[in-house]
Amino acid sequence: MNELIEKILKADEEARKKSQAIEERRARLEADITEAKNKMKAEYDAAADEEIKRQLEEKKKAAQAAWDEASKKYKKLGDDLKFSYNSNYEKWASDIAEKVKEGV
Repeated sequence: MNELIEKILKADEEARKKSQAIEERRARLEADITEAKNKMKAEYDAAADEEIKRQLEEKKKAAQAAWDEASKKYKKLGDDLKFSYNSNYEKWASDIAEKVKEGV
């Protein structure tokens, strides 16, 4: 009978050791999974940040190019208008004065 009790106690002890080993392995695996998940998230976040920076730079360059083009266009229009005014203001003033005289 003592032999049977010893076998039961020994089997119980072995079962506890195996159960503890399994629990320790589960905890390590869980920690490994958490670490891998955090690493993947950090890598994804870094890649996303880089993509955002790249796209922002592209958009800034495109916006600057559009601004430069519009500035050139409106500067040319302004220059043309000034040239036209400087070339014709005396004639225009004379024409306006003439029209006013005719209307009176």
